[in-house]
Amino acid sequence: MPRTISLKFPSFLNGKMRRTDPEREILVKKRQSHTGKYVTVIILGLIALSITFIALYAQQISRGDNTDEVDKSIKICITPSCVSAAEHLNKAMNRNINPCDDFYEFACGGWNRTEPMPDDKATWSVFDILDRELLRNLKTILITDEVVIPGGLEATATEKMQAYFKSCINEEAIETAGIRDLEGHLKAAYNSGLEAWPFFLSPPLTLDISKVVRTAFEFGNNLDLFSYYITGGPLTPKINVINFDTARFTLDRFSLLNESRQASREAYVQYGVDVAMHLAADQNRTDVTLEGVTALFQRILAFEMELANATLPPEDTRDATEFQNEMSLSSFAGNYTRSLGLTGEKWAEIFANAWPDAASNLTANTIVNVRETKYFAKLNSYFTGATPDRMNVLSNFLAWKVLEPLVVRLGSKYRSAYQKFAAVVSGTTMESPRLETCVLVLNNQFPNAIGSLYVRNFFRKEAKAEVYEELSKSLCIRSFILHQATAFRITQHR
Repeated sequence: MPRTISLKFPSFLNGKMRRTDPEREILVKKRQSHTGKYVTVIILGLIALSITFIALYAQQISRGDNTDEVDKSIKICITPSCVSAAEHLNKAMNRNINPCDDFYEFACGGWNRTEPMPDDKATWSVFDILDRELLRNLKTILITDEVVIPGGLEATATEKMQAYFKSCINEEAIETAGIRDLEGHLKAAYNSGLEAWPFFLSPPLTLDISKVVRTAFEFGNNLDLFSYYITGGPLTPKINVINFDTARFTLDRFSLLNESRQASREAYVQYGVDVAMHLAADQNRTDVTLEGVTALFQRILAFEMELANATLPPEDTRDATEFQNEMSLSSFAGNYTRSLGLTGEKWAEIFANAWPDAASNLTANTIVNVRETKYFAKLNSYFTGATPDRMNVLSNFLAWKVLEPLVVRLGSKYRSAYQKFAAVVSGTTMESPRLETCVLVLNNQFPNAIGSLYVRNFFRKEAKAEVYEELSKSLCIRSFILHQATAFRITQHR
């Protein structure tokens, strides 16, 4: 029987070294040891996260259970005014929206749904809501059942305002009167031939500019040539000074100078043309043609654009200290308004007539401040040595600026002309209610009188004392409230 032979081959014969069984066992044990450590770490980490989550969840649940508890150390205002304000704020919010997704919709979504912008407004904000309530209250005071309201020196301030308001809302009488009252006003107040506007005379009509400016200032009209106001200087706040500033044009500076606003400029020209043609028709004039009036208003627009180009953009006028150019009225007139026939003495007379109580002591030596000297230099150079044709443009411009604020007080066709212009410039699609317009006119022309009337009728007697008491607690309350009202007000724009 053959003998069996057992052979052992070296491990390297299969292409790689093979470890013996004892070595393999050692490696397996090491791997198992490391794996166990990793698993242990992971399990411990998961346990820690679970404990943290459970703790946070329990804390949140605990807070939720105590939502009805009030921290008595926190002072909560529960006066009727505070409750009303809280109600308005709550209605303005949209609590169905996550503030982290859309904070504006969360804070203002309710407002946008419940307060749609009226068609006669270009903007609408919480301040307009207050104005609307104020107007409603004022109408109840101004509307009277008296057939005849006392007039003249015997009438009280309230009776005078009621008389004006009654005539202002009487649209039938306005339509019947046509331009009769306008012509009477221009003849009696200005006595300068303005009722014959537009001027197409040969030789051209030359207005007494100083007389027109003086009369217009008395009615609060700066004629879009220059503006003025009284304020303390940035370096001398306790000393009030008359400030001369640039014009406030019907169209703003951007609309006058930016090519993207060509439609607004065309609408402005058309507005002036429509008013001039309506006046000519009501006067049965045959010398006024559409072509002539259109050409005239193109020149008026060009004049306004030239003046606007001499002004600084708003962003360059923020630092008041850079616009301190104090000089006497006489120096101001000599440097900037002599071409208009406005001397220092005439300026003193103009302000004395406009502000008889406050400006009675003004003289040509009174110090004033001129903010943008470049603008006034341009205005002066434009009319220095001006031709009769250029002076005719100025005369028509001044007459238009006297008439323009009065257009909305005339009949429906004049107001329609203004509404077409407003629709292009501001986006309003309808005329404001007549009652509202009349109240606003009174409020703008007689702010102190109308304010006093409102306080007497709608403020509680205790309100003044309460306000003083609250303000005396902390002077910072007022600035804080104003800051919040400015920073967080909700406004819609067209």
